[in-house]
Amino acid sequence: MRNAEMLVGFESALAFWRAVRAGDLDLSETHIYGRAAWGSHEILDRTLRACHIDAPLDVVSSAAGERHRRKLLRDHVWRGPGAPAAQIDRVNGVEVCSMAPTFVQLASTSVDDLDLIAVAYEITGSYCLAPWSERSCVYGIEPLTTVEELAGYVMAARAVESRGAARALRLLPFVREGSASPRETDLAIMFALPRVRGGLGLDGFRLNKEVELAGRAAELLGHPSIRADFLWKGRGGRRDVMAEYESNEWHLTSKAIDRDARRREAVVSSGYAVHRITNEQLLDAGHLLTLAEEIACELGRNRHRPSKRMLDRYAFVHDKIAFGSGVGLKEGRA
Repeated sequence: MRNAEMLVGFESALAFWRAVRAGDLDLSETHIYGRAAWGSHEILDRTLRACHIDAPLDVVSSAAGERHRRKLLRDHVWRGPGAPAAQIDRVNGVEVCSMAPTFVQLASTSVDDLDLIAVAYEITGSYCLAPWSERSCVYGIEPLTTVEELAGYVMAARAVESRGAARALRLLPFVREGSASPRETDLAIMFALPRVRGGLGLDGFRLNKEVELAGRAAELLGHPSIRADFLWKGRGGRRDVMAEYESNEWHLTSKAIDRDARRREAVVSSGYAVHRITNEQLLDAGHLLTLAEEIACELGRNRHRPSKRMLDRYAFVHDKIAFGSGVGLKEGRA
C-alpha cells in the first residue's frame, strides 16, 4: 500500500466513497493551508466530516509498529498490493484507499457474507447508499469500479496472502455488475446464490441489459430498445426470460401502471417471457420459490426437489434480505 502519513481504509473508506458518489463531499472543506501538526484534531475532524462518520476513523498501517494509537483513530494492520488512493489532504498526507483494497479489507472483518456481496453490487452498480442523509440512497450514478477490476485486485491480494483476499475471492462469483437499486441487489443476490447456500439457484442473468424490441413493439413504446432488470438467455430454441422489479416508489401511480402494462405487452410481443416482481412479492418467500421454478422451467433447467436443509437455509437468507431492509452495511458507521 501507499506510504501516506494517514491512510483511511475499511468502513471509513467505504463511507468516504459513498459521499463522493452521492455528491455530498466538498473537498474544499478538508483543505489545510500550510502544514499542521500531524494527527491534530483539526485534520481528523475534517477527515471525519468528509467521510460523514463519527470517530473513530479507520486507518491502515502495514506493520504493528506503525500504528498511530490515537483516540480518534482505529488502527488496522493490513498489507495488500499497491493501489491508487484518493487524497483528502495533500499537504498533510491524508489519503483514502480505493474501493478494491477496501473490499478486501472489509472481507477480513466479521462483516456478514451477504452484506459484503451487497457492497460489491453497490460499488459496481449505478446507485449508492447515503445513510447520513434524508435521501438514504442516490440513483443514476456511474459505477465506482467493475467486477473485473475487483477480481484483478483480489487475485493480486490473494497471491501475497493479504488478509480477507481468500474470502473475497469466494464471494465475487455471486456478484453481477449493473444493479440500479438496493432492491435489485437484494433480488440479484437471491437469484445468484446456489440453493445450497440459501439462494434461488438461478444464475446466468444479466442486470439492466439493453434488449432490442420487434418493430411493432418498438412503435408501441416509441423506443427501439429497453433495459431489462434481469435477463436470462434462453438456449436450445427457448425464449429469453426477463424479470422486472416494480418498486412501490416508482410503479404505483396510475400513469406508471399504464406504462408498465404497455412495456410488458411490447416485451412479450418481441418474444420474451416476462415476470413482474413487486415489493410485496419479494417479501413473500413462497412466491419467490414458485417464481424461481417457473423461470427454471422456461429456461429448460432440470432441478432436483430442494431438501429441507436447503429450504431452511433459504428461509434464513430470504428473511435477512427481505425483512432486514436489505443488506450492504446500511446502518452503523458506514
